[in-house]
Amino acid sequence: MRGFCWAGLLLVLIAGCGTKVPKDIIQPKEIRLVLYDMHIADGYISTIPVPDSARRVGTSYYKAIYKKYNIDSALYTKSMNYYYDHVESLSAIYKDVTAKLQKSKDSIDKIQAKILKKEEAIKKLKKDSADKANPKLAAIRADSLKKAKKDSITKLELSMTAEELAARRATQNSADKAKPKSIKKADAPKKVN
Repeated sequence: MRGFCWAGLLLVLIAGCGTKVPKDIIQPKEIRLVLYDMHIADGYISTIPVPDSARRVGTSYYKAIYKKYNIDSALYTKSMNYYYDHVESLSAIYKDVTAKLQKSKDSIDKIQAKILKKEEAIKKLKKDSADKANPKLAAIRADSLKKAKKDSITKLELSMTAEELAARRATQNSADKAKPKSIKKADAPKKVN
């Protein structure tokens, strides 16, 4: 009999330790979905550069989310306040929400990488087909690339030569300044009558 009482007491303690979410609060399973949608909407709204437009768009998105889950802003706020007071529950909920958001981001990144790869393949295919259609154009393009490379090397050589010429001119100018200048009669100023 005594063992039965201890077992009953233990059962009551275990049942009492479990935190049950009140019925007037959005349940954890549903709040996960609501928060996921809210964060997706927030991500989009943050890309809108004009604050007034962002506020209008945000309001309409939030109303659509409330309607989707058959809740209102008061119930959402009340539920979030409850979960703020029960940090362990909120932490578990956000762990699931962030995992779902990361999964969505990864799938979007994969799709964008595939699209980029296809676009590059199309560009290459267009270039190759243009080269096949007009081989002379392909040869001209290849020659112009070689010429551009050669021209850039020549410009580099010329810039080095220009520096050397500037140094030479500077030494010549200093030597010329040291010599007395002789004025030719043709270069002399003429008298004005």
